[in-house]
Amino acid sequence: MRFRRPLLAQVLLFVGLLGAFGFERYRYALHFQEIAGVCVLMLFVWLALSTKVKRGKSWIIYVPALLIAVLVFLYAYVFYMRTGASLMPSILAQRERVFFLLAPVVYMLHIRGWRLADFERIFVFAALLAVADFAAAYVTVDAKSWYNSSDFYKRSMVTFDEWRGYRLKGPKFIAVLVALYFGRKALQARTLSSFVLAIVVTAVPVVLLILTFSRSTVLAALLALTIYGLFLWRAGNLSPSLIVLATLVPIVIFVLPTLASAFAITFAQDWSYTVRVEEVEKAWDTFLEYPLLGLGEASEHSVSFRDIFGTKFSPTDIGLLGVALQYGIVGLLLYLFFGLWIFVSFLKLLMKYRGQIEPRQSAFLWILLTMCFAYLIVSPLQRPFIEIPDLAVVAFSWGLLMAHKHGLRGGLGVNRTGLQSPTPLHSRAKPVAYSGQSRPRR
Repeated sequence: MRFRRPLLAQVLLFVGLLGAFGFERYRYALHFQEIAGVCVLMLFVWLALSTKVKRGKSWIIYVPALLIAVLVFLYAYVFYMRTGASLMPSILAQRERVFFLLAPVVYMLHIRGWRLADFERIFVFAALLAVADFAAAYVTVDAKSWYNSSDFYKRSMVTFDEWRGYRLKGPKFIAVLVALYFGRKALQARTLSSFVLAIVVTAVPVVLLILTFSRSTVLAALLALTIYGLFLWRAGNLSPSLIVLATLVPIVIFVLPTLASAFAITFAQDWSYTVRVEEVEKAWDTFLEYPLLGLGEASEHSVSFRDIFGTKFSPTDIGLLGVALQYGIVGLLLYLFFGLWIFVSFLKLLMKYRGQIEPRQSAFLWILLTMCFAYLIVSPLQRPFIEIPDLAVVAFSWGLLMAHKHGLRGGLGVNRTGLQSPTPLHSRAKPVAYSGQSRPRR
């Protein structure tokens, strides 16, 4: 019996995505994220040991896993050298990097016969449940008591400032993803009932984004949509769009000092802004001290960044400078290269499949592209390419890229036998009968 979309693989991938997207993060005693990481690791090992790939293609499976392992051990060792802290806590503090294995997992599942529609179904359902869990927590959790709790984990789930009050942290970009997906689905609806349902589902993450005052998240998504709409969606190739975008760079650099001055005057009394200014100063001084590899990966169970820089310090709050602080110039260059590469590659993928797939799958690819672009835009303020849940979205997108480029003949729309599907990428065509000399070689 042929191995095609087994239930166990679906369950493991679904649980892995759920945990990565932040499902049950507010019930931390369940350790659902750790369970999800184990599921992803189990699925990777199982598929790596049992999936037959073409000769010379096994590097696609093992190189991402090896690269992540090397970086985890390297930056744990760097932190040990800088501070003398224990090595193992710093290694365990990077356990969320296991979600990078979603990339080779997606590739191997494609080799097993999965199509774009199979990936879309599980991905969207997991994102929808994660947003629903976030909405339920926002209603039931007492954010003020959590913020003032002696439990560090509870405090870390809530943020506070004078004018926005107590706000529960959540998967904001996943909320944007769900809003875009179902918002576009509403525009494509053919019946009134499906239109109303899509609008209702879209409204939930939109309300959450409003309640959490997700300024940088929403602004990055809007900028990604605007730039894509103005420059990229009609591009047959990347050259004209990249030329136009390149002309914007010196303009932005020229007006940046003026904008920064105006921003400082406007937000001088904003608690979160003043805290970040202090964090930037501390991070910059430390980066100048360790420019090549940075400070390394800290751990709450040995020596944390709060122990070194103060109780309000977190490298995740200062974006690219936080990357440079922890991982140095080497890590910063890897971060920027990976972000730019995955955006440009995914744009090419979307262009290739445009007009060849049904609107639903096209919308799914478009939303993943928008997320990768938004992550790139927001990187000066956040670190989505290395922080969950956005890390899982990027790894999943990377897996689709590898499946398209190195997978079965015909890209994401071929069946398990490797024969070119006579119908578009989303279809489930019946096997084609062959006879005589026309039968392909095995």
